[in-house]
Amino acid sequence: MKTPRGIIAAFAVLATLPAAVAFGEPTGVVSAPAYEDGYTVLSVEIPAPVGAVRAILEDPLYPLKLSPVVKEVELLDQGSCARTALRAKSFMVSLRYEMERCPTADGWKEELIASEQVSSYDTAWTVTPIDGGTRVEVRTRIQLMVSLPDGLLSRSLARQMTESLRRLTALAQGLEP
Repeated sequence: MKTPRGIIAAFAVLATLPAAVAFGEPTGVVSAPAYEDGYTVLSVEIPAPVGAVRAILEDPLYPLKLSPVVKEVELLDQGSCARTALRAKSFMVSLRYEMERCPTADGWKEELIASEQVSSYDTAWTVTPIDGGTRVEVRTRIQLMVSLPDGLLSRSLARQMTESLRRLTALAQGLEP
């Protein structure tokens, strides 16, 4: 029995990919969280071109949709900066806030505009080319109006950011998160 050429070609392509990509798993490794001056900082090295990663992050809504706690997101206005509203569920509390997302020289900066549950929020996304792909660093600080132990908030934020970066890695590699 002859093996169809398409199957041979597919196996040839799969043989050139890292095993994790060939079987639908993203290959970027998210760093352990660091805590600096109230910020939770994580990074990932994604084996994908910087253009592919930037294309995902340029959409003012998509980075927010990567978060496992964001339930709704809406674009309110888009000029040089985008103004968005979102609803997130974290710590059994529904959080609603508006933020502004502006481009920077090497990524994007997000800042709180208004909220009744969040007292401060800012995030910086930094995207840099590296050998074999792209490095993305995310620095986030959030303070809620409700009182929570700082360690609990930081650990929860680190888990959410890790999942967001894992999903970004999968998308940049053409996989579904």
